[in-house]
Amino acid sequence: MLCCDTLPENGRVVRGVVLDLARRIDPGLADWIASKCRFPSTMADPVFAAVVRRLWRDAIIPALTPPPGVDLSAHAEQVFAR
Repeated sequence: MLCCDTLPENGRVVRGVVLDLARRIDPGLADWIASKCRFPSTMADPVFAAVVRRLWRDAIIPALTPPPGVDLSAHAEQVFAR
């Protein structure tokens, strides 16, 4: 599971949320997810957002136009922890 949010330690946070929800549905499912899935943490850098903004501007991915008020200027590159 790859979270690209800018939340610190986002992999750990997403793992906790996913496992909590899975446990409520089926404890066996939570055990399977815990043993089979990985949740690396990521960090965002402005290069990534610059590329996405260009794609939106050029209408290459118009369906993914950011909603009003979303500012991607602080993010440009995505880095994934192992």
